[in-house]
Amino acid sequence: MIIVRLNGGLGNQLFQYAAGKALAIKNNDVLKIDVTVYDQAANQKQIFRNLDITDFLISAPQASVNEVLSLKYPFGSISKFFKVINQKLFSRYYVDWHPEILQKKGSIYLDGYFQTEKYFVENKEAIFKEFTLQPRLIQEIQSNIEEIESKKTSVSLHIRRGDYADDPKTSKLHLVCDISYYERAISFMLERFPGLHLFVFSDDPDWVREHLPTSAPLTFVSTGKGDKNRFRPSQELALMSKCHHHILSNSSFSWWGAYLNSSRHKVVLAPNVWNKGSSPQPNVLPMDWLAFPVLQDGK
Repeated sequence: MIIVRLNGGLGNQLFQYAAGKALAIKNNDVLKIDVTVYDQAANQKQIFRNLDITDFLISAPQASVNEVLSLKYPFGSISKFFKVINQKLFSRYYVDWHPEILQKKGSIYLDGYFQTEKYFVENKEAIFKEFTLQPRLIQEIQSNIEEIESKKTSVSLHIRRGDYADDPKTSKLHLVCDISYYERAISFMLERFPGLHLFVFSDDPDWVREHLPTSAPLTFVSTGKGDKNRFRPSQELALMSKCHHHILSNSSFSWWGAYLNSSRHKVVLAPNVWNKGSSPQPNVLPMDWLAFPVLQDGK
C-alpha cells in the first residue's frame, strides 16, 4: 500500500496525488490518501485549506488513522525524530525532482510537494482522467465554458497575491510577481495573438482591477470572497484549463490550470523565478513552457 499525505491548497494536492498515483501504477499497488491535515483542529497551525481535490473523479480512498500511523511512524517515536531531523535540519520537503522517490518499493508513506511533472509524465493520461471535475460541478459552469470557447483566442491570466503578500511566513518563501511581469506577458501574447481575450483569475481581483492597466478585452472570472456566486477553486481551475493559452503566476494552482489544457498548440508563460532565496525549482516548468523574466526586489 502507498499512502500520500495531502497538504496545502488545491494545486499542491494535485501534485501530491499525481506523484502517489504514478508510484502506485509503477508498483502495481494500492494508493490511499492521508487527509488528516484538513481536520479543523489539525489545520490551526497553518492557513486553513479545503480538501478541494475531492471535487474531481479521484479513485484513491482515504486512509484510516491506523493505516497512516503504521506507515508514517513504523518505529514510533524514533520515526518521528528522524522525520523532524530530515525536514528541519536537512530541509527535505521533496519540492523539486527527486528520482529516488519512484524507486521506492513495498509499503510507502509519501510526504512532500513533488512539484514537477517528471514524477507522473509517463502516466499523464491516467492522471488527466482522475483530475476530471465531477459532472454536477461541470454543469454549474457550462455557460462559462461556452463563453470561453466562443472566443477566437482565450488567454487565462492568473495573479496570485493572498498569503504571498499578506502572510509574513509565506512571503519569506514566495515572491509576489511584479505588475510589470504581467504587463510584459500580456504584451507578448498580444503580439502573437492580436485578437485575444483575457480571462482573469485571482485571489485578489479588486487589487487587479486597480493596478493592472491593459487595453486588451478581459473578463474577470474570480470574484470577491463575499460573493455568494463565487466559483469553487476546482471550477476556476477547470475554466482556466479551457483557455487556449496561459499567463501564470508562481503558483501551483495556475500551473495545473495550464497543465490540464491538453492542447499541443498552447503557449504558456510562467515566471522564471518560482521561489525566493535558496529554494530554486529548476524542474517545475515543463520543457515546452516559456520562462518569462520576473523582477526580484525591484531589480
